[in-house]
Amino acid sequence: MAVEKDKGSIIYKIIIVLLVVVLIGAIAIPKRMWDQENRNQKACRQRMSSLLAAEMLFLQHNDAYTDSLDGLIHFFQDSLGKYLLEFVKMDTFLNVRLINYFEKDTFVNAVIDTIKADTTLKDLRRSIEIQSHLAHSILRALSRKDSSMAVKIAEVMPGIVEPHEAAIAAFDSVTNNFADVDIYKYLLEDDSLTILVRTYTPDLTMVNYLPKIKLRQEYAQKVDSLYSEFLNELYKCPTVDKMYHIAVEGSVITYANIRCPLDSRDSMAVVKDWYRSTIGGQKIENHGKIVRGEKSWEKLY
Repeated sequence: MAVEKDKGSIIYKIIIVLLVVVLIGAIAIPKRMWDQENRNQKACRQRMSSLLAAEMLFLQHNDAYTDSLDGLIHFFQDSLGKYLLEFVKMDTFLNVRLINYFEKDTFVNAVIDTIKADTTLKDLRRSIEIQSHLAHSILRALSRKDSSMAVKIAEVMPGIVEPHEAAIAAFDSVTNNFADVDIYKYLLEDDSLTILVRTYTPDLTMVNYLPKIKLRQEYAQKVDSLYSEFLNELYKCPTVDKMYHIAVEGSVITYANIRCPLDSRDSMAVVKDWYRSTIGGQKIENHGKIVRGEKSWEKLY
């Protein structure tokens, strides 16, 4: 009897384990499928937005839109670096991709910090010419932060009678003898100037950084590789792996209309797929279109 009870107990435990596995699968599988489709939908809409940016850039250089997806993408691929900066400036998603890729790269971050600091200090330099109190506030902050800068400032200030002119000369002396990134960092760290300096810090994009980044051959190759990969992705919707539809509309005023290729046949294929429809509970539908510059998904909100 004890042996039979043990066997029954083991079978009971196995059944419980199997039920737990089924329950976990019933929750996890649909979630994974829906999460993937949500990512695909987002990527698809981003690609259509990027295609619109590509069409607008194509129009600028050819005086007409094109209804050839292959011709549009080849236009940029055949002259890979020629229109890169224009494309980055035109398309938010390409700009974001480059930023995300190089986010933790030491060299790229150094380039970004240098350009940001240089641009900010140039703007501050123009402002202190008419704001003596700003000049003196900056010099006091730098003197507190760095003893070497304090010495350099003290060397210049007594040499000119007019206090405002002396402050400007001292600021120039500091910027000529110390790294912009260090000066910028010290000013940001000063509680009395942090907010002010941030208002002077420009909202720069990869357009501002790429020329210097690409001066290094290995980084030029990385950028070109990312750009080429980005262009290749613009061909197809990630859910159905079918090419986007482009149609040029109008005669006097023309538009490039872009549509997701996912159609009712693709939706029905999912319905007929037992695993995706029954186990995964998945449904797919067209991701939208851009007609006359208006994005259909933005009208939903």
